[in-house]
Amino acid sequence: LSSYLDFSGTNTAAWSVAGANGVTGFTYTDNTAFPKCNFTVPASISRSNGLTVNNTNTGSNDAVFYTLSAAGAQKVTKSMPANSTSATFTAAEIQSVAPVSGTQVGVQVMPVKLSPVTQNGKTYYFVKQWAYAKFTTAN
Repeated sequence: LSSYLDFSGTNTAAWSVAGANGVTGFTYTDNTAFPKCNFTVPASISRSNGLTVNNTNTGSNDAVFYTLSAAGAQKVTKSMPANSTSATFTAAEIQSVAPVSGTQVGVQVMPVKLSPVTQNGKTYYFVKQWAYAKFTTAN
């Protein structure tokens, strides 16, 4: 992509809830840091072995989602607890995404931060997430 949203300069997210169906309108500004992480994947992975994706978190998060995907295939996503630093995909899961050798596979790590806010007696959860994607070839 030649153009994308860049949130690296600010953590501010301003929300405006219009209100309807029993929800009273309100505004909320969330200044908590966007959750971030770093990870690497090898240039190629084996379809007959599992894959463990290791990551390092920068800051804190409430959950981390790990996803394998490929064009024309169903995704495999794992939801892990707060500040998780790895997830393992089985050979069968890799093969479900990459049914033939040479398939390009996207590996995504997405840390998520939830901010609970009580407004007008109801609790709402505002979500900040940052998706990191890298690609490898399944052989």
